[in-house]
Amino acid sequence: MIQQKLRLFGILVVGALVAPQTKAATISIVNGDFETGGLADNSNSAFPGVIPTGWSAVPGAGPGGSFFGYYIPINDAGGYVSGVSGSPGITGTMAGPNVFYFGSSVSGQGIQQTLTATFLANTDYTLTVARGTRNGDYNNTLRMMLLAGSTVLTTRDVAPEPAGSRGTFLDYSTTYTYSAANAGLVGQALTIRFLEIDNAVGRTGGEVDIDNVRLVPEPSSASLLMAGIGGLVALRLRRKS
Repeated sequence: MIQQKLRLFGILVVGALVAPQTKAATISIVNGDFETGGLADNSNSAFPGVIPTGWSAVPGAGPGGSFFGYYIPINDAGGYVSGVSGSPGITGTMAGPNVFYFGSSVSGQGIQQTLTATFLANTDYTLTVARGTRNGDYNNTLRMMLLAGSTVLTTRDVAPEPAGSRGTFLDYSTTYTYSAANAGLVGQALTIRFLEIDNAVGRTGGEVDIDNVRLVPEPSSASLLMAGIGGLVALRLRRKS
């Protein structure tokens, strides 16, 4: 019995290895680097009150006042980020000099983008963003979300880095693993959403800073396993013939 189970396990592993493992087409995000409509290179100023091109305010929870917009954190004497100088003024995992900053007196506000891509069956999704952490105490938590229609597929809260690790942009990701329970969502548009969350009850002020948004689809592990089994069966049939 044990030998039979081991043999079956070996077949499944080999099948998965011989299965085709091509990724789905790259998902397009409009202005995912926040360069379109932003500031000129080598600027050292904010462009407040502007929702980036291709993005929109979260319905009922858009950033208010002038506490949001494009920004180039280059040579900022206020200690926005360290190690940023010259052209194009990139540090960490930024993509181009412009970033988007947002935050206000109300927690849980932000931007989103509904993509042309739709939710696919047997597909996992990984949402990645470069999150900036200031040197000073001006940081709040970033909530990153991926939705299919109005259903949240995956979400993650990213707190500011500790004081000793501040001053740059680092990548953070959240991954959705396909579940048959969500089969009814197939065909619904995917939406990327980012919110600013106050770190402490009653705290106001502070911002969140993001750049270089990416969304990568991959075949789910279950679908790869089934494809592997099919590949192994086909291989055996070819050998017999």
